[in-house]
Amino acid sequence: MSKEQNPAPQGDVHDSGTAPVLDEHSALQEVNGEWFVETKQWTAARSTPLINHGRMVSRSILGGLGQLITHETRGEVGPYQGIGVFTWNIQHKRYDGVWLDSASRSGIQVMWGRADRGMSRAGLVSKGKVATRERVHSANITPEAGACPCLPGNIEEILARVNPNPTEAAAPPAGGPLTLNLVENRVSADHWILEFYVGSTLVMQNTYTRPAGSSSSLHDVVGSALQYTAGAIV
Repeated sequence: MSKEQNPAPQGDVHDSGTAPVLDEHSALQEVNGEWFVETKQWTAARSTPLINHGRMVSRSILGGLGQLITHETRGEVGPYQGIGVFTWNIQHKRYDGVWLDSASRSGIQVMWGRADRGMSRAGLVSKGKVATRERVHSANITPEAGACPCLPGNIEEILARVNPNPTEAAAPPAGGPLTLNLVENRVSADHWILEFYVGSTLVMQNTYTRPAGSSSSLHDVVGSALQYTAGAIV
C-alpha cells in the first residue's frame, strides 16, 4: 500500500480519554498537606474516650482526580495505620473511596459519599467557633470479622455502646452489615473534625490540625507517613 493510500496521521487523532477535574474533585484538595491527628474512641466499657495521636498526610494524585491519604496513630486505642484513595465519581455523581488499614480483617473497605454542606451539630466546637458540615461518607461494616476497617480497637465494645441491649428489635440481624457514617466538619482551613457514627451514636472522632511549617518531604514518597524514627511518628 502506498503512502498516499495510508497517509501518516497528522496531530492528535485519538481522544486520550482523560477525565476532567471538576469542582467536586477540587473540594477534596482542601485537606492537602500534613496534619496532626487526635483520635477519640468511645466504648461501652469506659465513660471517657480512648485517645490516640499521630499524623495524616493527604495529597492529590492523577492531576487532581483523586486524593491519597496516609494515616497513622498510636496511643490507648493501640497502634493504627491506614491508607485510602478518594475521588468524585462523575458518572454516578457521588464520592467514592477505598480504605485499607491495620484493622482490615475483611479486606479493603469500599465507601461512598455526597456533598452535604450545612451547619455542623451544636456543641462540636467551643470558644465561639463555628463549623460547617461539608461531606458525608458511608460504608457497610461487618462486625463478625472481629475488627472493622476505619474503627481500630475492640469492635465488640464499640458496638455495645451503640446497642447496649442487642435483643431489641432495632438491633441489626445476625450476620448483617452495619452502616458506618463519616461526617466531615470544617472549622477552618487548618482545622477539620471527622466524626464516625453507627446509627445516631458517635463512636469515634478525629481532629485534624495543620502544623505550622509542615514538612514537604512527606509528600514525595507514597506511604512515607507510615514510617517511624526511633519510636516517634515522622
